[in-house]
Amino acid sequence: MAFESLQRWLAERAGFYRELPDYLRGLRKTAIQEIVYGESVIATAFAVYTYVYSISLASVLLFFAGSFVLAGYHIWRAEHLRLVPKFEHLGARFEQKTTTDPTEQRRYVQLRLRSINDAEIEQCEGHLLQVMRWSDEENDWIETELNQHLHLHWSYGGPHPITFHPGMEERLNLLWVNNRTQISLETWPQVMAIAAINALGAYKFDVHVTGRNCPPIKIRLRLQLTQPWDALTVEQI
Repeated sequence: MAFESLQRWLAERAGFYRELPDYLRGLRKTAIQEIVYGESVIATAFAVYTYVYSISLASVLLFFAGSFVLAGYHIWRAEHLRLVPKFEHLGARFEQKTTTDPTEQRRYVQLRLRSINDAEIEQCEGHLLQVMRWSDEENDWIETELNQHLHLHWSYGGPHPITFHPGMEERLNLLWVNNRTQISLETWPQVMAIAAINALGAYKFDVHVTGRNCPPIKIRLRLQLTQPWDALTVEQI
């Protein structure tokens, strides 16, 4: 039990310092005065104290250098993480939309996304990588003809890249179904999915969302087609 607790503690501490290489690279571009007059003053005072008690000069210099770097890192890390571009997936939702045909009813499946930090994310795109179908005979997911990369449409934005602004939700359209048993992916090029999604049952969608200088977010969804047409369900897996 004690060993497992120690392992968890070490893992947490290692996670805290995983941005240290980024900090060391940025340190070369930072003026010394910006850090010396911050929290590193404490490290300086402690180094002077140890020097009074006849600690070797080499030890003092080594301690001072280490304290300088670590104290500066604590200051830098919070600001750095606040400005690192990062996506957050808020879940899937359904959106009922009207069309020019008053007899047609459509229900869209949308992914809710936002920038989790205070940084804008430019050149954001949604990508559908593949669609798979659950087979009771195989007791596994099997490939459909929708096995190539396609660009997804942003709600009201089309397939073109958009910019995420801090705190603002954006929605990515995945597909729509209507009361005429039609299914269409919200992709470019437009794909009528009736050939690949042609029966009631479960389907798996692999989606990636990418942005400039931002780690991509991978989303895997399970869509269950049922009757009536608007009773479909979706969940993240």
